[in-house]
Amino acid sequence: DDIKNGVDLVVEFRKRAGEALYLALAIDVTFSPRAGKEKLERIAKRLRVGLLAEVKYFHPKNVFMPQVIVGASREAVRDVIPLWLGRKNKELSEHVIQFMILEEVRVQLEAFKEYVLFLMERESHPKRKELFRIIAEIHDGALQTILDIVKSKEDLRKKLGVSLATLLKDPVFAAVIGEAARFREGFAAGSR
Repeated sequence: DDIKNGVDLVVEFRKRAGEALYLALAIDVTFSPRAGKEKLERIAKRLRVGLLAEVKYFHPKNVFMPQVIVGASREAVRDVIPLWLGRKNKELSEHVIQFMILEEVRVQLEAFKEYVLFLMERESHPKRKELFRIIAEIHDGALQTILDIVKSKEDLRKKLGVSLATLLKDPVFAAVIGEAARFREGFAAGSR
């Protein structure tokens, strides 16, 4: 799905027994601070025409879901790889990279939800207006799941001393957050 749909990874969050929320995460495998703008624009272009990320090689087949990008510096990823390969799940569960990922996802889901609501307000065709409303609801559901996860990790975040300032030291994280903020400012000013 990566080449056609820009989805490298699908993460499934279970909200309640039997109920799943799917969130597509497109990972920046180049670890480039410059890749964020292009990837965010590609997602926005799909949203403008009423499309979510389509994942064909996933069960159930042809799932449509919100899409975000996640980036981290090579150094941050290099720090995590030995933990993952060594199956050191406790150390992984306490690594700062999770807070980077959660913040990137949160910021983008908020921006994309607002963007779709912005599109909905300006749409005159009732069926497209309804489509944008549904897409906004889907983004909101994903956002609420992420906010619940962030809340559940608040004690760990404090224990590790993780702040936004700490996270912004990673240049790829800073670029993704910055591009999401510029994207949000751009449509809020009416330029998209």
